[in-house]
Amino acid sequence: MPTEPRVRDVPRQNYLGERVGGIALFATTVFRMEDGELIVLYGFIVGRPNGDSNFFYWNDRLSMECEGKTVRNEDGSGVGQFLCDRDGRQFLSDSFGVVAEKYMRFRGDISGNFTGVNGQPIEVLMQWQGRERFPDPAPMIEALSR
Repeated sequence: MPTEPRVRDVPRQNYLGERVGGIALFATTVFRMEDGELIVLYGFIVGRPNGDSNFFYWNDRLSMECEGKTVRNEDGSGVGQFLCDRDGRQFLSDSFGVVAEKYMRFRGDISGNFTGVNGQPIEVLMQWQGRERFPDPAPMIEALSR
């Protein structure tokens, strides 16, 4: 398992150079890579009242980090960009959407299928909560192991 980051580990700027600020939610993400490897990342979703949010995830043991930004659509849903690198090399750059029923909630989960930069499929499960701890990755690992 990776080391759990602290809120102060969140960068002051996102990948676009924009200032990051707002409420930080604790989040856990699990990737299932094309070869079946399961990877746990811990991080934070930092959201603002207008619906814009930035997210940052890390797995220090694998030299992996991810970040992205989401914005709120008029219908209440969210759309964003997900960027990840491992050992300094980008392996994921894909867009995603979050349905209105799950966007801007203090607790939730989403799943998605992404396409890596080399065309490889990557399945992702993510959970977040406002409590002072990271969601347990065990149920997500179990779900992706099936």
